[in-house]
Amino acid sequence: MKKALKTGTMVALLGLLFLIPSFCAPPPLPCEEEVIEKLMERCQRSAHYVHLMLLEARLLKRIYNIPIQVTMAIAILESDGTRSELAENANNFFGLTCSFDWPDVAPVYYRYHDGQETCFRVFSGISHAFKGFGDFIMSRERPWYEDARNCEDNANCWIDGLSEFAVDTAWCGKVKYVIGEYQLFLLDET
Repeated sequence: MKKALKTGTMVALLGLLFLIPSFCAPPPLPCEEEVIEKLMERCQRSAHYVHLMLLEARLLKRIYNIPIQVTMAIAILESDGTRSELAENANNFFGLTCSFDWPDVAPVYYRYHDGQETCFRVFSGISHAFKGFGDFIMSRERPWYEDARNCEDNANCWIDGLSEFAVDTAWCGKVKYVIGEYQLFLLDET
């Protein structure tokens, strides 16, 4: 009887040991739809709106090999979740300024940035804005992005390469934070 009780106790304890790791295991990664729901909440936008952004980010991945998570994180960060003044008034989710390759006849939006009035590009919508972002960083006339353009599909490499020209020294960390916070890395796995 004592032996059976001892054996039964050991079996019960071993059973508990096998259960403990399931309590300590990290939660499963959310599926793409859960990521989209998080983005809908962050951006206060409809599923259609977020899906359209994602569609354009996927297109940039196919054309330029820019990881989806990088494009989406930069759009979220630079546009304050698509709700910044620039995003609302100019469909400019990436903070793209007017520069040498922005046509004189193209629409522009002026606002104060870093203590001075700055000219920003105006885009007709999400598709135009995302294409503009891809063209901006892939332009050979911007050699400072060359490191990023050579990254293949390595998201950290892209972020590091793009951050070399960022005015904000914490920009790289902020983009990586957005990727982690909304688990945007999952978007490149689908």
